[in-house]
Amino acid sequence: MLIFKVLLVTFVIIQNSIRFVFQRRYATTHAQKQTEKEPTREKWLVRYVGSSYAVAVLIWVLTDWLSFAQMPFPDWLRYVGFLIGASSTYYFYLVHRQLGDNWSPVLEIRNKHQLVITGLYRFVRHPMYSSMLVGTVGISLLVANWVVIFITSLAFIVLCIVRIPDEEQLMTDTFGKQYQDYMRKTKRLIPNLF
Repeated sequence: MLIFKVLLVTFVIIQNSIRFVFQRRYATTHAQKQTEKEPTREKWLVRYVGSSYAVAVLIWVLTDWLSFAQMPFPDWLRYVGFLIGASSTYYFYLVHRQLGDNWSPVLEIRNKHQLVITGLYRFVRHPMYSSMLVGTVGISLLVANWVVIFITSLAFIVLCIVRIPDEEQLMTDTFGKQYQDYMRKTKRLIPNLF
């Protein structure tokens, strides 16, 4: 149905607009980098995740090529998926806002970098990825297409497996015992669970 395609496009536009605003802000600040860790693997990871989402969404929205993979989800469940996606978008925005000048699109420590352990960071160490997890669940319900679900879920899992350990190593190298204590108190993605 066209309405679900419109809802998905709306979700993607809002999510990307949030990221664009914060990336632009990042690019215009001239705080010097203290440590940057973006090996070739990291660049390819970001490209893989972004292009996987984009290709899956574009094919689902613009063609009928994936119609063989549609699942018979009831409309009400697909609308719930959109609401879950919308809540993840707000969550995504809040995480960016709470990080402020500490946010970066690459793995780096900037001069005057601060360890953020308040706000959403009280509950999990990686709320940005938590918001993406919620968004992936929302998209999955909204599109009701097992190929899109597989591609977006795989991209998210690969991102987490590769990037989270690198981020945690960088934070441990920078903040030492303070970050290790924080790690003992909070879970990675899901409060009190994982």
